[in-house]
Amino acid sequence: MRMHTTYFYLAALLYAVCALLPLRQGGLVAAGTAIAWLLHAGALWFDVHAADGGLRIGFAVMLSAALWVSVAAYLVENRNFALDGLRRMVLPCAAVAAALPAVFPGSVFQMRGASPAFGWHIAVAVLAYSTLTIAAFHAVLMALQEARLHTRAPAPSTRWFGRSLDQLPALLTMEKLLFRLIGIGFVLLTLTVLSGVVFSEQLFGAPLKWDHKTVFALLSWVLFGALLAGRRWKGWRGKTALRFTLAGFATLVLAYVGSRFVLEVVLHRAVL
Repeated sequence: MRMHTTYFYLAALLYAVCALLPLRQGGLVAAGTAIAWLLHAGALWFDVHAADGGLRIGFAVMLSAALWVSVAAYLVENRNFALDGLRRMVLPCAAVAAALPAVFPGSVFQMRGASPAFGWHIAVAVLAYSTLTIAAFHAVLMALQEARLHTRAPAPSTRWFGRSLDQLPALLTMEKLLFRLIGIGFVLLTLTVLSGVVFSEQLFGAPLKWDHKTVFALLSWVLFGALLAGRRWKGWRGKTALRFTLAGFATLVLAYVGSRFVLEVVLHRAVL
């Protein structure tokens, strides 16, 4: 077993443990999550940079990197706001995502002849996915938080999570955080689309390769853009904002992670 594969599994284990620790163990949760994040970072670095100088790309690496950045966003936000409910959602997903590259290694893209800026395109794309992933987590938390406000007697099986929801900031504060994340994510997604046009022309000889990945990415861009415009000019908020956020995130997942999963795992095809 490669050393960085062990790091993936250790990071996944620590994420899972930190997700289950009680709220009163806040210091232990923060320390354990930070250690898991560092292990995850090291594993991703050595996994992405292939031995022959290529760049390893695949749905598992992309998803793992996105959740790695999402954990970083949780750690930063949790210092300013009580977001224990976010921990209960992000860390279990990060635990699964951290282990995925060890199981599904993806394929190596040779960087010879490719522009040095291609790596930056990948980095910006990961940041866009990550920012909008944490925005989707926020949207789900807001929906649960709002539902809890209208529920007088929560079921016993949900009380452990309900206590975390009770620690969340007010809905208006959560909404401000959500739109701040969406704004940042939209800018990064715009840069991803524009840089993708440049590299598509280099790799495929056309400004845009009209496949399912391109269509879903553009659809996600339109949905998030419409949400921000609706917020600015129509005052959209509440359920409308949540629906647009989740719809935009779903199409973004289908654009790359979902399509790569089908091609790599179901069809056993290695493609860029």
